[in-house]
Parts: sequence; C-alpha cells; structure tokens
Amino acid sequence: MPAVKIFRPPNSPQPVYATYTVHLPPDTNAAVRWLINRQPQRWRERKELDVSGSLEHRLAMMTPEQRWARLLELQAKARQVIEHKEPTDGDTQ
Repeated sequence: MPAVKIFRPPNSPQPVYATYTVHLPPDTNAAVRWLINRQPQRWRERKELDVSGSLEHRLAMMTPEQRWARLLELQAKARQVIEHKEPTDGDTQ
C-alpha cells in the first residue's frame, strides 16, 4: 500500500515528501473467511455428523466378541454401582 511520509529537515524552509510502501502482516482470519465463502463445502467450519444410529444398529455392527466384551464391561459397571450404593428408605437388606 503506497504511503507518504513528510519530513522537515532542520534549517530548511520546505518539507520533504518521501513515498514508501507499507507492508502489513497477513490477516489469517480474512484468508479463512475468503476460503469459506468461495468453497463452503471444502472449507466449512463445522462438520455435520450423523448421530441417528439406534442401539440396535450399533449392536448389529459389532462382532459377537465385541458384544460379549461390552456385556462384561456393563456387568462390571453395574456391580460397582450396586456395591457402592448407599441404602435408602425403600431398600431392603
């Protein structure tokens, strides 16, 4: 960007005009906006995820070994909850 700087040397009746080029750092936010506006499918800021899968679908995608491992994991979690649960008025021992 062209600019002019004005100097007045000592003991000189006339000012001196010096032209120079101003160098500005790149604006990364402007670059991102430019890309998003021109190619939104490629440079979109957010990704859309399909989270509509049902429990039945997720189970159908597992192998029998994965289902068995998940069952054991859930049983262990349930056992921890039961063992650490404080008795309430409605609970019988």
